[in-house]
Amino acid sequence: SKGYRVLALAMRQLKAGQGLDLEEASRGRSEVEADLEFCGFLLLTSTLKDDTAATLDHIQAAGYRCIMITGDGPLTAAEVARQCGILQHPSSETLALEKSGDGVVWRTLTASSQEDAEEIEFVPSAGALDNICAAHGMVITGAALEVLLNSDSDGDSAASAICLLGQRAAVFARVVPAHKEAVIHALNETNDFTLMCGDGSNDVGALKRAHCGVSIISNPDLEERLSQRRENLVGPAPKTPKKKKSASSASKSSKKQKARGSRSTTQEDEQAGDDRRAPDAASLPQEPPRYLDRTTKLMLEITETECDPTLVNLGDASIASPFTARRISIDCVRTVLLQGRCTLVTTMQVYKILALNCLVSAFMMSFLFLVGAKQGDTQMTIVGILVAALFFATSRAEPVDSLSRQRPPVSIFSVAVCLSVVLQAAIHLVAIVSVASLGIPLPIAVDEYTPDGPFRPNAFNGAIFLISSVQTVTTFVANYRGEPFMQSILEHKLLLYIALGAYGVLTLTALGLPVFTRLLEVPDFKLGSALEASVRFPLIIIMIADVLLCVGVEYGCRMLE
Repeated sequence: SKGYRVLALAMRQLKAGQGLDLEEASRGRSEVEADLEFCGFLLLTSTLKDDTAATLDHIQAAGYRCIMITGDGPLTAAEVARQCGILQHPSSETLALEKSGDGVVWRTLTASSQEDAEEIEFVPSAGALDNICAAHGMVITGAALEVLLNSDSDGDSAASAICLLGQRAAVFARVVPAHKEAVIHALNETNDFTLMCGDGSNDVGALKRAHCGVSIISNPDLEERLSQRRENLVGPAPKTPKKKKSASSASKSSKKQKARGSRSTTQEDEQAGDDRRAPDAASLPQEPPRYLDRTTKLMLEITETECDPTLVNLGDASIASPFTARRISIDCVRTVLLQGRCTLVTTMQVYKILALNCLVSAFMMSFLFLVGAKQGDTQMTIVGILVAALFFATSRAEPVDSLSRQRPPVSIFSVAVCLSVVLQAAIHLVAIVSVASLGIPLPIAVDEYTPDGPFRPNAFNGAIFLISSVQTVTTFVANYRGEPFMQSILEHKLLLYIALGAYGVLTLTALGLPVFTRLLEVPDFKLGSALEASVRFPLIIIMIADVLLCVGVEYGCRMLE
């Protein structure tokens, strides 16, 4: 119940020169290990890494449910889960599902023996389990899972019971590799998306069964080196003994209880001594935090493994999982989630940008063809370079450093995505129709138009080029996802500067600045005449309205996700 791994030590004294012959050794352990003398308990503890609890807290705060599936005993697993923040209930309020005869029952986890434990009937229904989950923590043992998996009842009923437990229990203890795989399979059957993190060959089945498998390395030597490096940077961490050992021997059974009592007293005295030596925290001078940020930790691990590549042995887990981190920390799970979310929303926004850009190009070319105009080579080249620069800037977006409870859309055909594309396309179409309706004169008759003929700059072509170029930039600005999955457009300086620069050049061109009108092959709208005011300023207003409406529609549709 304190998180220790407890080993019981016993021995049998042999006379000088006496050994176990083959006949005695073949009788089995029950006879060979008879008449043993109890020596004591060996207590081992494996302290949590300094970022484990923080990482799990961050993941759970984002709405993900964390489950521990381990081969440790129920008491040890429950205590470690409490230290990690996975299990919230104390030991007195935690129930363990254990084997009882041919069935399974709930027992209090703190009972000293099965006879003293309070038993509660196991009812495999959602209502009964919800009532237990509301007042107790739940620990499922491997023996109970084995009973459910091998029960003679309907196979669907057994699978349903495991699914119900998987949705509510936080800890699965004393399990074998097959049980880990069964738990992951049960969670998959409930339409949950699962991520499994493991470091050994006993995790291979579960890593392959999960939707996403992440393998990490387990190397005590590397952990020790990193601990020393961390102490060199921020000073020594609070001392936590890695091993506590207490052993005593007794020649007679009457001394065994005394030895046990002395060990308990010794441990209590040591704890009391530690409490007496601990000064009041308020009286100590404030020190800087003794923890490193994620980037510094990552660089320390990379540097250490590069200095000695033999420290990293990937093993079987890396073969079974699609993601392998050459690290000892589960912080890589957080990285996978952050990068995965960023990749998903980037893919979504690229599809939307491509669809809208194709529609804008179709609208623009259709209107030019109908009036006998075309787009110039210089204009097409400049727009192509601008689109390439915007795509490059979009691909350079970095994920945020914290997980949000908001989920990204899981399908390109979701209501929010489709509605956003349709409404933005309608806004672009209305904007182009509005520009075409401003009464801009055409330089030639429609019947004189030759598609393969030379490009003749004209006011109508210039106006359509300006509004279509603004719409092209707007597809990137409006559909850039930003927070809470990646850095906002205000933080993404490259994309922000390219977009602002493009808007600025197009606006100055619409205002008639000669240097840009010559570069973009946009002639004046009858400068100095009454037609100038009736075309130039409405064109700028339509350009601004197109940008604002598209951005508003996109952010409004995101509220439907």
